[in-house]
Amino acid sequence: ASYGLGTQYYEANIITNCFGVERLEEYQNQNKLDVIIVYGCLPTLLEQTPGGRTDAKTFSRTSFESFSLPTHTGEYYLRPDFILGAFHNYVNTDSHFVNLDDVFSTQQEIQKDLE
Repeated sequence: ASYGLGTQYYEANIITNCFGVERLEEYQNQNKLDVIIVYGCLPTLLEQTPGGRTDAKTFSRTSFESFSLPTHTGEYYLRPDFILGAFHNYVNTDSHFVNLDDVFSTQQEIQKDLE
Protein backbone atom coordinates (compact mmCIF):
# COMPACT_ATOMS: atom_id res chain seq x y z
CA ALA A 1 0.00 0.00 0.00
CA SER A 2 1.23 3.50 -0.75
CA TYR A 3 -0.35 4.98 2.39
CA GLY A 4 -0.80 8.19 0.40
CA LEU A 5 2.93 8.68 -0.20
CA GLY A 6 3.49 12.26 -1.28
CA THR A 7 0.44 13.61 0.52
CA GLN A 8 0.02 15.29 3.89
CA TYR A 9 -1.73 12.13 5.13
CA TYR A 10 1.16 9.71 4.52
CA GLU A 11 2.75 9.80 7.95
CA ALA A 12 -0.55 9.44 9.83
CA ASN A 13 -1.62 6.61 7.50
CA ILE A 14 1.54 4.56 7.96
CA ILE A 15 1.65 5.10 11.73
CA THR A 16 -2.01 4.15 12.13
CA ASN A 17 -1.66 1.06 9.96
CA CYS A 18 1.63 -0.24 11.34
CA PHE A 19 1.46 0.81 14.99
CA GLY A 20 -2.20 1.65 15.63
CA VAL A 21 -4.05 4.91 16.12
CA GLU A 22 -3.18 4.79 19.82
CA ARG A 23 0.49 5.47 18.97
CA LEU A 24 -0.13 8.29 16.50
CA GLU A 25 0.88 11.05 18.90
CA GLU A 26 4.05 9.16 19.90
CA TYR A 27 5.35 8.93 16.31
CA GLN A 28 3.81 11.75 14.27
CA ASN A 29 6.13 14.72 13.53
CA GLN A 30 9.01 13.04 15.37
CA ASN A 31 11.07 12.21 12.25
CA LYS A 32 11.04 8.53 13.22
CA LEU A 33 9.75 7.34 9.82
CA ASP A 34 11.87 9.40 7.44
CA VAL A 35 13.82 6.50 5.97
CA ILE A 36 12.29 3.63 4.03
CA ILE A 37 14.51 0.55 3.74
CA VAL A 38 13.60 -2.18 1.30
CA TYR A 39 15.10 -5.34 2.74
CA GLY A 40 14.93 -8.75 1.09
CA CYS A 41 13.98 -11.76 3.16
CA LEU A 42 12.06 -14.95 2.75
CA PRO A 43 8.31 -14.30 3.14
CA THR A 44 8.12 -17.30 5.49
CA LEU A 45 10.22 -15.38 8.02
CA LEU A 46 7.61 -12.63 8.38
CA GLU A 47 5.13 -12.78 11.23
CA GLN A 48 1.79 -11.06 11.72
CA THR A 49 2.12 -7.79 13.61
CA PRO A 50 0.05 -7.73 16.82
CA GLY A 51 -2.97 -5.47 16.88
CA GLY A 52 -5.12 -6.86 14.09
CA ARG A 53 -3.54 -5.00 11.16
CA THR A 54 -3.66 -7.56 8.37
CA ASP A 55 -1.03 -6.04 6.08
CA ALA A 56 1.58 -5.16 8.71
CA LYS A 57 4.28 -7.80 9.12
CA THR A 58 7.26 -8.04 11.45
CA PHE A 59 10.61 -9.74 11.28
CA SER A 60 11.27 -11.37 14.66
CA ARG A 61 14.36 -10.52 16.65
CA THR A 62 15.46 -14.16 16.51
CA SER A 63 15.25 -14.15 12.71
CA PHE A 64 16.96 -10.77 12.55
CA GLU A 65 19.88 -12.02 14.67
CA SER A 66 20.13 -15.23 12.65
CA PHE A 67 20.32 -13.39 9.33
CA SER A 68 22.29 -10.30 10.31
CA LEU A 69 25.93 -9.60 10.99
CA PRO A 70 26.95 -9.24 14.66
CA THR A 71 29.68 -6.77 15.58
CA HIS A 72 32.44 -7.43 18.10
CA THR A 73 30.28 -5.61 20.70
CA GLY A 74 27.31 -7.94 20.16
CA GLU A 75 25.13 -5.48 18.23
CA TYR A 76 23.37 -6.65 15.08
CA TYR A 77 22.99 -4.77 11.82
CA LEU A 78 21.16 -5.37 8.55
CA ARG A 79 23.18 -7.33 6.01
CA PRO A 80 24.20 -4.95 3.21
CA ASP A 81 23.69 -7.68 0.58
CA PHE A 82 19.99 -7.94 1.57
CA ILE A 83 19.29 -4.19 1.36
CA LEU A 84 17.52 -3.64 -1.95
CA GLY A 85 16.98 0.10 -1.58
CA ALA A 86 16.86 3.00 0.84
CA PHE A 87 14.90 6.22 0.45
CA HIS A 88 14.87 9.41 2.47
CA ASN A 89 11.23 10.36 2.81
CA TYR A 90 10.55 13.98 3.72
CA VAL A 91 7.29 13.41 5.59
CA ASN A 92 7.35 16.68 7.54
CA THR A 93 8.27 19.07 4.75
CA ASP A 94 5.29 20.52 2.93
CA SER A 95 7.43 21.58 -0.02
CA HIS A 96 8.05 17.92 -0.88
CA PHE A 97 4.37 16.96 -1.13
CA VAL A 98 3.23 16.29 -4.65
CA ASN A 99 -0.05 17.72 -5.81
CA LEU A 100 -1.52 15.10 -8.16
CA ASP A 101 -3.49 17.78 -10.03
CA ASP A 102 -0.17 19.40 -10.94
CA VAL A 103 1.19 16.05 -12.15
CA PHE A 104 -1.83 15.41 -14.37
CA SER A 105 -1.74 18.97 -15.67
CA THR A 106 1.93 18.58 -16.59
CA GLN A 107 1.25 15.26 -18.30
CA GLN A 108 -1.52 16.89 -20.36
CA GLU A 109 0.83 19.69 -21.41
CA ILE A 110 3.48 17.16 -22.43
CA GLN A 111 0.90 15.28 -24.50
CA LYS A 112 -0.16 18.52 -26.25
CA ASP A 113 3.50 19.28 -27.03
CA LEU A 114 3.91 15.84 -28.60
CA GLU A 115 0.84 16.32 -30.84
